[in-house]
Amino acid sequence: MRDYIILGLASVCVLGTVSDASALAMNKTIRYTIHEDPQDPQSTVIYHVEVDLTDVDSDPEAIAWEVLEIRITKKDSNGDITWTETSPAVDSSDGNWWVKHADLQNPQLSEFTVPELIDGTAAPDVQGEKDLHYDVEGIKHTPATGPYTATSYLTYYFIRDGEPNPDEEGDDLPTDTDDDPPPDPS
Repeated sequence: MRDYIILGLASVCVLGTVSDASALAMNKTIRYTIHEDPQDPQSTVIYHVEVDLTDVDSDPEAIAWEVLEIRITKKDSNGDITWTETSPAVDSSDGNWWVKHADLQNPQLSEFTVPELIDGTAAPDVQGEKDLHYDVEGIKHTPATGPYTATSYLTYYFIRDGEPNPDEEGDDLPTDTDDDPPPDPS
């Protein structure tokens, strides 16, 4: 009888730990906007990179965010092209993006300005368009000042399948950053 009571208490503790970690149940979308002139917020927007996140784990100072989907949109006067990949690769020990937060219950946009390396191949939303091979990674700047309200410094590389030259690439460039952005008006 005693063995069953101990086993039952252990099960309750484990369930309590799991429910505490998942109690946050937060979803976020972070949008990185790449401008033609990275230093000029008024210059033409050439790409949006959006990542959909959900919290999957936490410790006392950080949340593990699973990247559910990445969308890379090339802005074009002839029509935008969006490439999408579900569950892209995140370069971390567990495949999640661990972000330190001052308040785990209230993550702030400024805490999402240095994304882990996310890379893969995304499928186009336009029939006949080629897949896009990409990598996007944040570079830490202290202090993280720049020309935008929230500035991320990204290194990125976008190249269509079979093409000899990248569509776009940048190394440690300032990027406009938004969380839970409204739909793009264009």
